[in-house]
Amino acid sequence: MRFSKVNYFLCVLLGTMLLSCSPEDGTDGVPGLSNLTILNDEPIGVNCENGGVRIENGLDLNSNAILETSEVLTTTFLCDGFNSDYQDETRLVLFSNGSGASGTSSVEGRKMGEIIKFDKRNWENASSIYYVAWIYSENSNNSCFVELFNETDGEVIANSVLTNNSTNYPGILMISENIISSIPEKEIDISLRLRSENEGTTVYMGRKAELVIKR
Repeated sequence: MRFSKVNYFLCVLLGTMLLSCSPEDGTDGVPGLSNLTILNDEPIGVNCENGGVRIENGLDLNSNAILETSEVLTTTFLCDGFNSDYQDETRLVLFSNGSGASGTSSVEGRKMGEIIKFDKRNWENASSIYYVAWIYSENSNNSCFVELFNETDGEVIANSVLTNNSTNYPGILMISENIISSIPEKEIDISLRLRSENEGTTVYMGRKAELVIKR
């Protein structure tokens, strides 16, 4: 599957369009609102002449881990049928909190966002998949961890764990290695999890986190 440069820019807008709907600071583990992104096949029709992928993004207002129609904030279409040779980049929002931060004090961690029905095979000739996130801790003696979790198979995606013990707000930008080979060749639900090294010490995720696909 090959996508146009126009659709790439539409995907980048997913993050910026959510800023006015950002959850409040989740200090000391108070739950905020999770971002959900759902990918579905888009049939041949008005939206995509040759079919493609429909990307819906929104906030889980009732915290049931389901992106309902009334919760969808943006809908973007990545259409098939383009034959360009340039390298493009698609960014899927995992978490967005504007200028604030959300946190947890649990060693088990907290789900900060989720991409539902992700299938890397939708991005033909993808060369790399990685993610970025801003994280920090309230105590420099306590590390914060962020990871991608394969909800479908119940396991952490290999080589996706990032950590630091910075106390600088809004966090340090962390960039994972290329995890394309660690993501299975099938449709899965991917969640973003934040966890603390020590129970009771709060760690935070600021700004936004995105899954980045390069082709």
